Amino acid sequence: MLDNLREDARRHGTFKALQSLFWWILHSRLKVDVFKISLRPIDNGLQSDPSSHPGYEVKVVDPETLREACRDPEMDISTELAEAAIANGDVITGAFKNGRLVSYVFATNLSAPHDDYFSVRVPPKMRYGYKGYTLPEHRGRHLMYSISHLRARNDIFIQRGCKQHMAFIGAWNLSSLRSNRRTSTNRLIGYAVNAYWGKRPVSFLTPRVKRTGFRFLAQNRIRNPDVDKTADQLPTGP
Repeated sequence: MLDNLREDARRHGTFKALQSLFWWILHSRLKVDVFKISLRPIDNGLQSDPSSHPGYEVKVVDPETLREACRDPEMDISTELAEAAIANGDVITGAFKNGRLVSYVFATNLSAPHDDYFSVRVPPKMRYGYKGYTLPEHRGRHLMYSISHLRARNDIFIQRGCKQHMAFIGAWNLSSLRSNRRTSTNRLIGYAVNAYWGKRPVSFLTPRVKRTGFRFLAQNRIRNPDVDKTADQLPTGP
């Protein structure tokens, strides 16, 4: 823990590192997750071009290709998740290297899974990215940025009447928060607090977030730290 604290202090400053440690203790020890929620315009001039990464093909992933990716254990896509996304009309964009999917992100304007204890209800006329992953050997190339801002994806959601992209990031995740700030059109609108106590988890939203219609919808399960594999993962929307 001390090594991580020193590294965060070096990269982000001592004050932010101590803040992050406080949020991480809430998250990992007290089972309280605090998220920062932001909005940005979808048509914001930051659209990426499919040719922006030589050697990679960046495009919208069709259903059959998504089903094929489910058979690749390294990609962390379950058949249940893929079929639910296809039925929901969600849009998956990805980067391919030599025909293999190596990076992807899911997006929806309806509803999405979050973890075993909450799902997400997306506000009207908004888009939300709910699962993204890049194979380790392909990280550091900004693939996630390119597939998250792909012009073809933006066009689909604009045709659906969506005007804003909503994202939330764990307050303890300094690297993702810094990456989010690089997109100058992102603006913080408030916070969500999820508490995994008792027989039913509860969620609290600050007033401005609540007015958008965004909700964490609780599932009737008890959080078990011994089997919860999502506890230390970042539930973010690219």
